[in-house]
Amino acid sequence: MAQLKSRADSGDADAQIAYARLFNPVRNKGQVFAPDAQVAVAYYERAAAAGNVMAAGEAASIYDQGWGNVAKDPKKAAALALRGVDLKDDQVTFWLLFEEAGSWSGPFWGALQAELTARGFYTLPVENKRNPAVITALRAYMKAKS
Repeated sequence: MAQLKSRADSGDADAQIAYARLFNPVRNKGQVFAPDAQVAVAYYERAAAAGNVMAAGEAASIYDQGWGNVAKDPKKAAALALRGVDLKDDQVTFWLLFEEAGSWSGPFWGALQAELTARGFYTLPVENKRNPAVITALRAYMKAKS
């Protein structure tokens, strides 16, 4: 574990996501050591900034649900979800586009609408719920990013 942490701390994005997953309270149920969502999101965010495809979505879900010792932060979750879209994370795309696949909160959808409004893709009033217009805006955003 010390070697993995050392690699993660030196900037290896693959090591960062692997290290984050060790502390993710959704994946780590405390059988070996205590989960720590703050450690997990810190390493996920670093990995996402370095371009790791899977990291942004993992962090987004922790912030949206407020897992473990991380406070709910829908705005941060929405920004990270869009970072996942930017990185072409198929899992995040699936979670966002298909209602039955994701469990995003109402405030997350409002924050996502605000993010898409700021980027010029969503024009309706922001509301804290998933709606067809935000899915249309997401698809337009994805198309613009492809």
